[in-house]
Amino acid sequence: MSRLQRVAIWVDDYWAQMFVVLGTLFWSISGIQASVQHKGLGWLISTSYGKNLVLGLFFSLVGAIKLASLSPGQKTMEADVERLERELEARNKGYFKIIEDELYILSDVLGFGHNERISLYKHKGGAFVMLGRYSANLDYKRRGRVIYADDQGCAGRALRRGWVFVDDIPNNEIEYFEVLRKDWNIPLEIAQKLVMKSRTIAAYPIVNSERNGRAVIVFESSQERGFSEIKVLEVMSDGEDKRISFLLEKISEIEPSPQYAEDEGY
Repeated sequence: MSRLQRVAIWVDDYWAQMFVVLGTLFWSISGIQASVQHKGLGWLISTSYGKNLVLGLFFSLVGAIKLASLSPGQKTMEADVERLERELEARNKGYFKIIEDELYILSDVLGFGHNERISLYKHKGGAFVMLGRYSANLDYKRRGRVIYADDQGCAGRALRRGWVFVDDIPNNEIEYFEVLRKDWNIPLEIAQKLVMKSRTIAAYPIVNSERNGRAVIVFESSQERGFSEIKVLEVMSDGEDKRISFLLEKISEIEPSPQYAEDEGY
């Protein structure tokens, strides 16, 4: 890179600071310009007023130059913003990756396959926000609604009543939608958009250290009697519920906003 190119880059990066210096210089000079034209320069050193004006010009100019040199250039600030945005993005995605890894391990312990999936929801206000989902089936792993009302589906019932389990949801489409509407308060227009038609569903409330409900983990299978109620209960009550609760508390400091989760499809 030539010297001229380096100068051009520096000017492009620091033109605002240069304007501050030049503005200070011209503003100071304008105060003495009229007197210089009529009296010459002698009064600047022969009068107290002139000496003070010269000192004021000197200190203003030196201060402006120093401030300009300490201030980051426009390109530097833009680069810093981009770096911080990348770090925030990585932190947000890292949060969901931690949860997905935990659900993957749990799925493996339960022996879940391509017909099953596990989802973790956090209760916030009057709604649930999906924190993570895992399934060996990529279609089932896809996230649909990221946020939904806590009076729909099995999660809200588990949060209020405890363990929820049903393994005989009918396969017939009309009957299936009727069960979702009647038993789970899921409207037809939402039920028709579900990618996974779950016939076995279980929901387990996750409580925090203060024994308050804060999350619900949902187990689903597209098969009737798709998994054992006893096995899921044994695994969860044997410490998995506490492990998930502890994990959520530990990573709460890097928890993204619900809006980010919705925008990114988490």
